[in-house]
Parts: sequence; structure tokens; C-alpha cells
Amino acid sequence: LSSSENNVIQDNTLTNNGYGVNLYDSPSNTITSNTINSDDGYGIKVDHSNANIITGNVQSGASTGISVTNSNLLTIEANSFKNNQHGIYLNNVGGNSVANNVFESNLDNAIQIDGGGWHTINHNTISSPWSGSCGDSCYSSEGIRVSADAVRIHSNTISGAKIGINVLYSSGDGKCIDTFNGNTGEEFLLHNNIISVLGSGEMTNGIKQTNSEKICYEENTITGPNGGDPRSITLNGDKNSVVKNNQMSVGNYGLTVSNSEGTTITGNTANDFLYHGISVSKSQSITITDNTANDNGDEYHDYGGNGFYLSAGGIGGTTITAMTGNTANNNSHHGFNVDSFSEVTTFTGNTATGNT
Repeated sequence: LSSSENNVIQDNTLTNNGYGVNLYDSPSNTITSNTINSDDGYGIKVDHSNANIITGNVQSGASTGISVTNSNLLTIEANSFKNNQHGIYLNNVGGNSVANNVFESNLDNAIQIDGGGWHTINHNTISSPWSGSCGDSCYSSEGIRVSADAVRIHSNTISGAKIGINVLYSSGDGKCIDTFNGNTGEEFLLHNNIISVLGSGEMTNGIKQTNSEKICYEENTITGPNGGDPRSITLNGDKNSVVKNNQMSVGNYGLTVSNSEGTTITGNTANDFLYHGISVSKSQSITITDNTANDNGDEYHDYGGNGFYLSAGGIGGTTITAMTGNTANNNSHHGFNVDSFSEVTTFTGNTATGNT
């Protein structure tokens, strides 16, 4: 469609085309209940076309399932995306809703957002990889990859990706809102996602953040395998984000924060990791309160086994503004391990028992 609006594209089978459906300068259309497969380029391409509804379609076998450019206020809901390089790609657009979709075996990522923002990404299921014994190359690189402002990513279920959610060069307002009511519109929230971290010969992450600020990571559940190099939450280059009430268990590392400033770590649980439950390195003005890190480490590894590990690595220093109300029990080395280059301003009300 070109320069056309208020149409319904429904109940078609579209196979082996360059584009399955192509909208240009065409707002307020509905694309529903179509089967779209084996397209060289895009299953659905939307350009300069606002307020379209894309729902109930089954799409597979393209370089990108849905590509959105220069288009805002789209609803992409209850579709299926399978065996693509990319599932959905939002490029420098705003105010779109991606909800209740199913993604399977999309090799690069299920959802990618570059630029723009103010999107809601919720209740999607992103699952594993190609069947067969093809090693690490089978697995999706990323479930959700986002470089944008003020995005809500909540209530998604992700498995079979090397990085569950990858946040890069993004920003919010630092607020966490449990109910999503009374919002300012500027929040960047990762809330209530369930992520199974992949076991792989490569490093894998449930949530990974790079050079971002004022993000809220709240009430996510992240579990890992015993094999490979899995990490639950990794923040590098963070400024003033909040990591709150997340449940992390099993893998190599729980929460790792490095080269960061002003991060608040509160109410999290990080148990049963091979190395450290919660570790902070080369960071300043970090607040660590009311967290639990138990049963980390084992008798076979000399390195690690700490509930909380604060390290400057001999470079610069790590400063902790407050470390209060935390619990570290039954770790194979230390409950709280602070190296000589790190400083804790306030250390009070913490509990450590049964550590060796």
C-alpha cells in the first residue's frame, strides 16, 4: 500500500516475495490473520505509516519479520515469528506497543530497538533456537536488544538467547513504578521478566547493560545452568540506575556492577552461584541495602565463593556509600569480601553466618 489508509489486509497467504506486506505513507490500516513466509527481505515493512495495527499473523523465513521506520503508535500484537534473522526491528520510532507475540528461533534477535523510545514491550514469549546439534551457532544472539529512551519492558518470558535483554546507551528517569500507574512517561523499566540464561561455551547474560543511566531493573527472575559461563545481571558503565527486588540463582555470577556510579542495589536475592552472588568493582557511590547472597561457591574453586565482593582491581577505587541490612550465609569463602582499594562509608546491620 502507498498513500492509502483505513484498509484491512486479512486472511492472505503470501509466499516467496521480496516483501510480504509493504506500507508506505499509509496510516491506520489493519494487517491481520495472514500467513507470510520465505521472503527475501521483510515479512512486513512499515515506513512513514503511523497508527497501524498488526495482529494475529504467522510469519517465518525472512531477514526481518517486521521492520518499522519513520512510523509511530503501532500496535504489534499476538503474532508469531519464526526462523528469521530478526523478529521485529524498530528503527528510530516512538510510542509503539509490542505485546503477546511468540518468537521462535530468530537467529540475531527477537526484538531490536535502535533510537527513539517510549515503547511498551510486554508479555512476549521468546524461545529457543534451532533444533539439532549445531553448537553455539544455533542460539539466538539476543532476546531483546534496545538502545533508546524511556522503554517499558515487562512480563516477557525469554529462553535460548546468549543475552536475554541487552540495554545499550539508553536512559530513563531513575524511577521504579511497581504498578505502572502515575508514571511520568520518562521511565525506563525492566520489570517482572522471566529469563532462563543459556549454558554455552561463550559468556551469556540474563540482563546486560552498557553505558546507560537511570534504568530500573525490578522484580525480574533470572535462573542459570551449571555449565558454561552464565551471568544473571551485568552492568558496565552505569549511572544512577536502580537494581531492585530481583531473584537470581545458579550460574557463575549473580549481579555484577563495574565502572559505574550512583547505582542502587536493594532487595535482591543472589544465591547458588559458582563465584560471587553480588560483586562491585571500579565503581563509586554505590548503595547496597537489604540484599541476600547465600550458598555461593563450592569446595572445588579457590577463586570466588563470596556473598558480596567489592574490588577495585588495584586501579582507582570502589566506594560504597552504604552497605546495610544485607545477609550473606553459607558461602564457601567470605560473606563480605572488601579489597584494600575499596571503601565502605557505612557498614551496619549486616548478617554473615556459616561462611568459611
